[in-house]
Amino acid sequence: MRTLVVGVDGSDESLRALHFAARLARDLGEGALVVVFARYIPALYLPDHVAEDEFADVLDAAEARVREAVAGELSELPVSWRMEVCDGEPSQVLCEIARDAGDGAFVIVGRRGWSTVHELLIGSVSNRLVHRGDCAVLLVP
Repeated sequence: MRTLVVGVDGSDESLRALHFAARLARDLGEGALVVVFARYIPALYLPDHVAEDEFADVLDAAEARVREAVAGELSELPVSWRMEVCDGEPSQVLCEIARDAGDGAFVIVGRRGWSTVHELLIGSVSNRLVHRGDCAVLLVP
């Protein structure tokens, strides 16, 4: 059984990747779908005077929105899935889950359309996965 690990953050791009991954798992007939939400706020977004744990409410709300979106997207597709919520930088979390799954698991993520400036300052999960990750990656436009 091949494990498909899909990263979801609630964006339209990540939901397209989720839908693609679910259809792929269904078509493979034996694929296990693991939906991953990484609770993470880049250090660049943290003001010096604010502790990271003060963002817990923001992360809780984001997680709730993602859980609802995932359930809605997958409700019509006959595929088994589970959701994992992890703390950490998303590309590292996704690769770790894929490595732990073994069996030729790979990561599926949406490709973001960030501006060049945003990518230079913060980067993107898909970019880090493709260029620095040690797991197989499928990008969904």
